[in-house]
Amino acid sequence: MSPRPHLECPNCGSDRVLPLVYGLPSSELLDMAMQGLVMLGGCSLGLSDWSCNSCHHEWGSSFNEADRELRKAMFAYIESVFVPTPPEIKAAALRERCFQDFVDTVVPQAIMDGASAIQLSEFSMAFVIEGKRVLVAGFPLVSEVIKAFQNEMPTDSTDAKSINVYSRERRVELVVARMGGGQDLEISLLGHDLAPEYLAEISPRQRVPVCPYCGNKLPTKNAKQCFDCGMDWHDSSNPIRR
Repeated sequence: MSPRPHLECPNCGSDRVLPLVYGLPSSELLDMAMQGLVMLGGCSLGLSDWSCNSCHHEWGSSFNEADRELRKAMFAYIESVFVPTPPEIKAAALRERCFQDFVDTVVPQAIMDGASAIQLSEFSMAFVIEGKRVLVAGFPLVSEVIKAFQNEMPTDSTDAKSINVYSRERRVELVVARMGGGQDLEISLLGHDLAPEYLAEISPRQRVPVCPYCGNKLPTKNAKQCFDCGMDWHDSSNPIRR
């Protein structure tokens, strides 16, 4: 077995550091991600090489020779410990993982964007905002999410079904219905209980920083004051409104 290189997050000091991998993942890479060996970075090439599994901080650059050598050592370790998941277990685990990732990231993002529903087809996802369908991208394997929701619904009915899910301990009521009686689904968002400070941290993949008090965009990820609502949290123990 190759030794695991020691890496610490520069933000929180945790050693729960994973390499970020970009592009359409292969079956083997998806298996590695489900086993917690790598972090999928999405289809678009990002600027970071590492992700902290504790605080979700991302950093590093492949343009740095030392960083390239660290990645080589990390992937040598991963290949030495990786054992493929049996197919029958892998299919169920993949569906469960996609479903929970959808609940933890896409649903709160849709709520923050003001969407009343999410529409899913095999290769696309859209938010319904003010009655208009807005295509969104960035969530892999939408088809697996559809299958997961269909498992929760009667197969012989086109009636809507209410499902209560828990997104990081906050309840969200989803009303799931088939669009036109087919395989595509529309998921209405009802009864959600998502506080602004929670919405601000919903997704480690989220690129736009937002105010933890009003949910509006901040100019930088390190900003400690919001000019929309006036809150100032430079002293995190004593936030004030200016």
